[in-house]
Amino acid sequence: MPIDLQQAIAFLRAGAVVAYPTETFFGLGADALDEAAVDRLRAIKGRGRKPISVIIADTDMLLQIAHPLRGVGLALADAFWPGPLTLVLPVKASVPLNLRSGGSTIGVRVSSHPVARALAAGLGRPVTSTSCNRAGGAEPTRPDQIDREVMADIAGTLEGATPGGQASTIVDLSGPRPLLLRLGVISVDRLRQVVPDLDVETATGH
Repeated sequence: MPIDLQQAIAFLRAGAVVAYPTETFFGLGADALDEAAVDRLRAIKGRGRKPISVIIADTDMLLQIAHPLRGVGLALADAFWPGPLTLVLPVKASVPLNLRSGGSTIGVRVSSHPVARALAAGLGRPVTSTSCNRAGGAEPTRPDQIDREVMADIAGTLEGATPGGQASTIVDLSGPRPLLLRLGVISVDRLRQVVPDLDVETATGH
């Protein structure tokens, strides 16, 4: 069911899950700080125990889930946010355990897609950013590509175009050195212009 932004925000506040466009693929959005909503999203996606990344509207919203960016993190955010760069950061203890699968970190990005950013801004809280598909399924770039079973379980879909291609690049800042976990839209060369000592040994492509 197509919905507008205000309807989507209302659904998120009620604990429902919606589909929305990002700068990579369509995402499944739930209030990331609502434990029951995250459980609902996991059931829809069949995600198991993997942690779920989030989209925030701006760096001020980061303080709801993590500490302020400094050093390398601030430099990366200044260079690539808003955009397809997910930073893995130490998470605040108040963040629901089911979002982070009991771990001590969380993946965060400020989306460059106006709809995704407006959704987080309107909710006033981080929104989950996992791709809008069953685990192992194809990642949709248009509403008509979303799996029928997924569509049946969500409250509605925000319209919008997404480029597809590659997912966000993921850099882990929780350890002693910045570590590239997944190579995505942002290349190693571009990252190393900001972080020359980036460790890429264990990185995987999308």
